[in-house]
Amino acid sequence: MPGERLALAGLACFVFCLSLVPVLRLAWEAVAPGGVPNLTLAWDVLTAPATLTATWHSLVTAFFGTILSLILGTALALLVALTDMGRKAIIVFLFLLPLMIPPQVTALAWAQLFGPSSPLLVTLGLAPPIGSPNPIYSPEGIILLLGPAAPVRCAPCSESRCPSSCPPSSPAGRWPSFRRSAISVFRR
Repeated sequence: MPGERLALAGLACFVFCLSLVPVLRLAWEAVAPGGVPNLTLAWDVLTAPATLTATWHSLVTAFFGTILSLILGTALALLVALTDMGRKAIIVFLFLLPLMIPPQVTALAWAQLFGPSSPLLVTLGLAPPIGSPNPIYSPEGIILLLGPAAPVRCAPCSESRCPSSCPPSSPAGRWPSFRRSAISVFRR
């Protein structure tokens, strides 16, 4: 349909202008401040000790946040796949619910919750002293904030392909079934 293709092309152009053009303008300003290309200034900023320190801190928090996410997600996947507990869909929904909230809102909420002026912590007498740094702004706080934010989620599979979906009374038992499942996931 020519009308659909034209609408799609218009939408793609709109998205391009709305998202990519400002990023390109920012990149151009980084390498050509004032419209005059100057790569030495960009190189100086990229090799500055503060830039390297910030990059290192970002990599460390991302790595440990990923490890925490892997542990939590794997534990949830094993709990849901290998047990007979009821209401599995509700548990998975509640675990994935934070993904539906924008990360900035989540970070702000946790910073308020654990800060010195937190109404909840003040009421419980657990608030840090006024003027002390917020624990969420530490590397450990950021890792704890990132970890549960991106849990590992198992792809749904049918019983014919996924041994872990066999009933717990299966003669193979839970752990051989888990090993076959994990190996089949790694082969994909």
